[in-house]
Amino acid sequence: MEHNGYFLWKANSLKEFKLCFAPEKDFGSKTTQLGLFDFCSFLNIGMLLTKSEKAKYVRSRILDIVISTINEKTGGGTKYIN
Repeated sequence: MEHNGYFLWKANSLKEFKLCFAPEKDFGSKTTQLGLFDFCSFLNIGMLLTKSEKAKYVRSRILDIVISTINEKTGGGTKYIN
């Protein structure tokens, strides 16, 4: 997953990350590590999930995000995606 954009922040790198976003997000004082996914790794998670209702929900949300992003980039109105 790391090759596709999954980041695991720990120790000093997490402290620096928290300082960058401290005014916007409260991470809590007990957060010891934080995993972040970029879009490609997020899609890979969706492909790995199968057969459960939660997996179907996650894949549906991923598709909604993709369609919304395409609509924003193209000016809206995407009805069909090939």
